[in-house]
Amino acid sequence: MTENQISGAKARNIEWLFSGSPLEDLICRDEKRNQSMEYFLYLYRDGEIRFPDMLREVEHNFDLEEGTGICIFKALVINREIILKMEKPINLSEPREKDGLWCRKSM
Repeated sequence: MTENQISGAKARNIEWLFSGSPLEDLICRDEKRNQSMEYFLYLYRDGEIRFPDMLREVEHNFDLEEGTGICIFKALVINREIILKMEKPINLSEPREKDGLWCRKSM
């Protein structure tokens, strides 16, 4: 795939998703990692809690270092548990599902 075949926004989004530490390095125990990811999805599907509050809630409830919540979110996107419109810049301060940016994976 060449630069001309992928939009600039999509390329930046992909770069951002794969930046930083892998979640496995931040949460070593599989059980704790899986539980924190499930809890994040629970909060995400609820739709009532703001994104920054979701991050803090997961980090607090699982005694995780600050910043680990965003790594959980990235892992869920990479694993296609949360689907984003990658052609648009990722803006986490936007409300979910505004202009289709945040789309829940249908179960």
